[in-house]
Amino acid sequence: MCTDVVPASSVHIVLHEGVGGVGIGGATDNNGVAIRNGTISGFRIGIRFLGVAGGSVDHVTFFNNTEAVTAFHHAAVRDSVFWGNTTTFDVGGPSHITGNHIIGAETAIIARCPSLILGNTIVGALVLNEAVAPCKVENNALTP
Repeated sequence: MCTDVVPASSVHIVLHEGVGGVGIGGATDNNGVAIRNGTISGFRIGIRFLGVAGGSVDHVTFFNNTEAVTAFHHAAVRDSVFWGNTTTFDVGGPSHITGNHIIGAETAIIARCPSLILGNTIVGALVLNEAVAPCKVENNALTP
């Protein structure tokens, strides 16, 4: 299943276990898109929120994507697993990136401030492409 565009605001897409190879893109000017409970693998971009403000990703497993999550505006990514992706997050601010497990990424997190990066387990590098001062980065377990 591949969904290129979500054509409305406040749409919820629920992915069930066993559904692999899914790429999802949120369309311009839509808000409140939620992705939950699934696996996304083998894509250049796993989830791409174009003009979506307030997109959320919860309990999703990403593996072997070039970019797992890209958001041009703020997003919330919680309690998800990222394994073998080149870039895990590239998100606008203010975003909330909390409780994730990131393994084997070349670039773990690119977040524009102000953002909250809290309680993530990261095996690899933590990268912020903006000044760290306005971002809140706490209680992350970093392993080289």
